[in-house]
Amino acid sequence: MSSHQVYGTDLGSAPAWVFAPVDTYAAGLGVRGKQPMAVGALRFFVTRRRSEDGRELASYDPPVQLLVYKNTIGRFIFLNEVTDTEGVTRRPYFRPGGYDLRIEAEFYQTVIVENVSLPLSEQALVVNLQPGYRYPFPHFRQPQNGGGATLLRGCVVTPDGQGVANAWVEAIDKTPPVRYLTDSTGQFVLVFTEDQKDEVISITITLPGAQPVLVEDVSLHRGQSTNLPLTRVQGQVVDTHGRGIAGVAIRVEELDGMSVSGTAGSWCYTFPLNQSKSRVRFIAEGPNGARKRSEPVDVIPGATARGPIIDMASG
Repeated sequence: MSSHQVYGTDLGSAPAWVFAPVDTYAAGLGVRGKQPMAVGALRFFVTRRRSEDGRELASYDPPVQLLVYKNTIGRFIFLNEVTDTEGVTRRPYFRPGGYDLRIEAEFYQTVIVENVSLPLSEQALVVNLQPGYRYPFPHFRQPQNGGGATLLRGCVVTPDGQGVANAWVEAIDKTPPVRYLTDSTGQFVLVFTEDQKDEVISITITLPGAQPVLVEDVSLHRGQSTNLPLTRVQGQVVDTHGRGIAGVAIRVEELDGMSVSGTAGSWCYTFPLNQSKSRVRFIAEGPNGARKRSEPVDVIPGATARGPIIDMASG
């Protein structure tokens, strides 16, 4: 539902929720105290209301952002207030009950907490924040043996280079689990334990509603950040006069998805992260329905190759 009814409650001036975000990476390093405060901006949202037995009673679309106040020890206080689209503070807003929360952070992965009681019976709701791809790792790292954090960075994208949200990226056979849920940028960072050695590992990438895809032979280097490179082919589509044509769909035979040429006719097709070395043909389909098939192109994993210039007017 897009509009939200205001309920009269009897919560008084006591906090409805107290959030205690903890920087789990800094805590693991033993820096900045037993419960290191989160850095950067945090935003708190309510996404659903639930019954006592956990059934969904209402879904908030868009989610309702909470008006919170940060105290001197890094806790965020919610007094059952929200700010509406006109900038007016509404209180009290939610009736007592169970709610699903989403917590978004500048430097951490998004956290989903289900069926949180309002008001909260505990003193504070501890929110364990895992580092996100923007996390400032060098700031909190205590180097051991001259090394830094052992990281694997990458990006899950569509053939046209758009980030894929809600894709799970997970390293295989790691305890504790090393995994990441992407946001709309598709970027991820896997953070490995302090005792991680140089190693060749495999990861899985699971797109929403799809089966896991295996990516093998990924090299990790202790104390270093490794980037998982994208595999791309760039090319151009032109008319009979050699001028670029915009809006031409570019597909690969036997693969799903497509890219689209830009104003100068240039295009870039991004392959899945598990793409092997191969030869492929591209299919160009113009706005007028014309179709052209390219000559075979060599695809080199982890590299950007120069692709064909496809003449939409030829033979």
